Amino acid sequence: MRLTQNDLPATPAVSTAEAKAFARVADSQQDTAIAEMVKAATQEAERRTGRALIRREIIAVFDAYEAAPPLDLPYGPVESVDLFERWDEDTNDWVTLPATDYQVAGDRIVLSELDAADWPEIERARDALRVTYTAGYGTTADSVPSPIRQAIQHMAAAAYRSQRPPDDGSAAFAAIQSNQQARKLAMSLLSPYVHYTLR
Repeated sequence: MRLTQNDLPATPAVSTAEAKAFARVADSQQDTAIAEMVKAATQEAERRTGRALIRREIIAVFDAYEAAPPLDLPYGPVESVDLFERWDEDTNDWVTLPATDYQVAGDRIVLSELDAADWPEIERARDALRVTYTAGYGTTADSVPSPIRQAIQHMAAAAYRSQRPPDDGSAAFAAIQSNQQARKLAMSLLSPYVHYTLR
């Protein structure tokens, strides 16, 4: 499976101002850098949980060996499946499947009434099925679960501190330990939201 579209939306799960307040940064000289750290932390949170935080359109393409039901969609929570397509060798193009042939159950596409005849025929090994869907917790940062937002803030703050290590040796060692603890805490906060697939 590969994603051909999964860009972070313009609305961040954690704003630069929130990240600065969490890291206790008062000036604005590092705003651009902190915004990039928040973006990187958000991407890591999504990768580790398999969740899309802010709602967006995602396109996932599945190879033949992955294309058996149920079909796990990455980066839920899935709000809706907008297109379910199979590659057709006769027309050399994607063919849209009727919505009556399948159902969406959580983050999975399953057969309607368990009729295997409704599952699309696979006609090539690579890029056999394509799903366009909408996923995410909502359109605003407030819709993202608080523990995930806290994890992003911890990771971004740790990244910021690692860019500005203290000059004193013992203080630098303490800072490294603090950053490691922050990352462990972030992973703990993300753990309940990890999406596990059937395969």
